[in-house]
Amino acid sequence: MKEIKFITEGKESSPDTIILAHSSGAPMNSEFMNYFSKNLSKLGFFCVRFQFPYMTKQIIEGKKSFPDKFDILKKSWLIAINHVNKKDVIIGGKSMGGRIATLIANEVKPKGVIVLGYPFFNSRGTNENRLKHLENINTPTLICQGENDNLGKRCEVEKLHLSKKINIHWIESANHSLIPPKRTGKTMNQCWDRCIVSIKYFINSLN
Repeated sequence: MKEIKFITEGKESSPDTIILAHSSGAPMNSEFMNYFSKNLSKLGFFCVRFQFPYMTKQIIEGKKSFPDKFDILKKSWLIAINHVNKKDVIIGGKSMGGRIATLIANEVKPKGVIVLGYPFFNSRGTNENRLKHLENINTPTLICQGENDNLGKRCEVEKLHLSKKINIHWIESANHSLIPPKRTGKTMNQCWDRCIVSIKYFINSLN
C-alpha cells in the first residue's frame, strides 16, 4: 500500500488530538476539511488529517477513482492512529472517513468519535454495512448531521435504533455537507461553526 499522507495543525502537545479522514469524493485538503481542521486547532486541539490511497492516486493521475475496499480503508485508519502514536485520541471525519472510524471504534477504543455528515444510506437508499454496528458502538460518538441530508434525513434517522453512546447534533435544513439553503438566511460558515462548537463541548465532556 502506498505511503499515507498527513497534514497537521495546532500544537502537538495539546491534551486532545483529533484524527480526521476525508469523504469519498474530496481530498484531505478540501475547503470543508481545511475549515474544520483550522478552526478546531484554534480552539486548542491538535488536528491530524490523512488521505486514503485511492484519493492520492486520483490526484496524481488526474482522473476519478473509486474508494478503496474496506480492508484498505481500515488499514489506512490503523496506520494513521499508529502514526499519531498517542493515547485517547478522537477519531472521525467527513462522511465515509467518519463512517470507517465508527466501524473500527470498538476495536481501537478511541476516546471518542466525531462524524461530520454520516452516510446512513447510500445514493440508492439502501443501508448495507452502514447501520448495524451503530446499534452496538461502545465509544462516545458525536454525529453532526444536516436535517435535510439526502444520505440520512432527520425524519429517517430518528426512526433508527442507535446506541445510546451516539449523540446527533442536527443542523437545521442543512444538506450532507452541512450547508443550509439560502432561504434559511444562514450561511455555510455559521452552520460549520455550530458544528465546531458542538465538537468542542463533546470533547470537553470526555475529559
